[in-house]
Amino acid sequence: MVTERRRQQALALFQQQRYAEAKRVFHEICRIDESDFESWCYLGMLHAMEGEPDLAEQCLLRSVAIQPNSAIAHYNLARLREAKRDYAGAAEGYEQALRLRPDFFEACFNLGGVLRWMGRFSDARSVFERALRMRPNEARVHSAIASALLGRGEPREAAEACLRALALQPQDTRTRSLLLFISLLYRDDGRGLADLHGEWQTYCGGEPVPGWWQRVAQDPDRRLRIGYVSPNFYQHSVAYFFEPLLSHHDRGEFEIYCYADVDRPDATTDRLKEMATAWRDLRGRSDEEAVAQILEDRIDILVDLAGHTTGNRLPMFMRKPAPLQVEYIGYLHSTGIERIDYRISDQWADPEGAADELSAEAIIRLPHGYLCYQPPRGAPQTAPASCLERDYVSFGSFNHLSKTSDGCVQCWARLLEEVPESRLVLKNESFLDPSVKQEWKSRFAASGVDPGRLQFFGIARSTEEHLGMYAMVDLALDTFPYNGTTTTCEALWMGVPVVTFAGRTHAGRQGASLLSQVGLGDLVAESADGYRRIAAGLARDRRRLASLREGLRGRVAASPLCDGHTVAREVEGGYRAIWKRWCEKHRDVSG
Repeated sequence: MVTERRRQQALALFQQQRYAEAKRVFHEICRIDESDFESWCYLGMLHAMEGEPDLAEQCLLRSVAIQPNSAIAHYNLARLREAKRDYAGAAEGYEQALRLRPDFFEACFNLGGVLRWMGRFSDARSVFERALRMRPNEARVHSAIASALLGRGEPREAAEACLRALALQPQDTRTRSLLLFISLLYRDDGRGLADLHGEWQTYCGGEPVPGWWQRVAQDPDRRLRIGYVSPNFYQHSVAYFFEPLLSHHDRGEFEIYCYADVDRPDATTDRLKEMATAWRDLRGRSDEEAVAQILEDRIDILVDLAGHTTGNRLPMFMRKPAPLQVEYIGYLHSTGIERIDYRISDQWADPEGAADELSAEAIIRLPHGYLCYQPPRGAPQTAPASCLERDYVSFGSFNHLSKTSDGCVQCWARLLEEVPESRLVLKNESFLDPSVKQEWKSRFAASGVDPGRLQFFGIARSTEEHLGMYAMVDLALDTFPYNGTTTTCEALWMGVPVVTFAGRTHAGRQGASLLSQVGLGDLVAESADGYRRIAAGLARDRRRLASLREGLRGRVAASPLCDGHTVAREVEGGYRAIWKRWCEKHRDVSG
């Protein structure tokens, strides 16, 4: 049998982070004594750490076989399966761990997270509430409940859960960012939202770092180094708008550095990586390490593409590792961070005047629109207008359920009343949860809508299937006060006109920007009543709907919305202008 001394040697090597040696000794122990439960557990952990998930799973299955009544064995196996995105297997493991140890907090908390990933938002909420009963003062549980509520389409309740988390842990900037994003989904008060965003930086410590530029004379016309920071350099909405810019950047004038914090790289990641001058993987690297890398790369203009969305690196921007910092694409509002110097937008999303007063960053307005959309590869052809072949018109919204505010529901209900020969198609991952679907049926019923006029769909199996579902929709209804972005572009690309209500914030004017870029400004309303009038008028004019659909893809393809070359030149013009301005301000600096 294995001596206790040999086992202690393996554990010591593990604690010293000498993982290769520890793995060799644990392998030896398991060969000699196949019933050594602890060694199989550690061996599984080591294989997982070294990126060998299949070997890790074999080891952890052995540990479960040795001690089937061990809650920790099932928990370890569940964690591995969660990391492999085997959410069903992970849920089964966490549930078994909880059956064996009902007070196992981490198993309960992780189970809630897995259920959330599976789209079982109601179950996730219940499990998180069970975890909260175990540890009432655990701030992260309140934050997790907020995420589950968001999945159920309840942003106001989600915001309240965030506030409970922050009452317990005020310095948690991640939860503060989540609260800011959630607030945009149901609030349209410009000053209130601006003040709320401005509070974030008071909770995020860190002074600006000494920069290389403070010791070097600047040349306003030299080739510039631009750094883009994002967790979304994969098949994600942000990448749909970033890739055209990246592919059209002038490499003679700019060196492009991408700072990627991508959890699961894919083919989109590979394409972006090929187009960058340099690619820096930030996975597992702290903000301090990332700041050091940016300083080493001597970045001139550092651009954030996430804002307060999940996975952001805004605390890094508080250290100001580049002389100029810019916000672009990923967040539909000012970040509220004064150390981010500029934000790229346009005259439709951020009209001059009020928008400037409410933005912490100075606004760079691109003349032809600040976004460029890259349609998905393999998108199906547009389908003929089905409203000409049937006796009703189908309205539709494929936006995230959390964007469908009470005002949206009431407006859509009145629209259905005004156009009695119409239907409403709603598609969202939240409808995978049967209780969410039933609650939303009841919500519309309370506004007088016969549930038989509603169609609910969950997620599609592929992008092609998702886009093909626009064949069911004659007219897309934008959400408010938080408009769609990718969903609006997808609808337009598939030949479906979109009606939008332009609100008082960037998030509420995103639709106006996109529709103006494609020459459909007449579909932009300035009030909920106007929104209904436009939608009802189009629904009654089926010939016009059919005509719009027939030529819409060609219109979009020929518009500034799909003109990567123009957007890249205008973005680069903005970069060069602010760089020259900065150099002029710092012209007395000498090397």
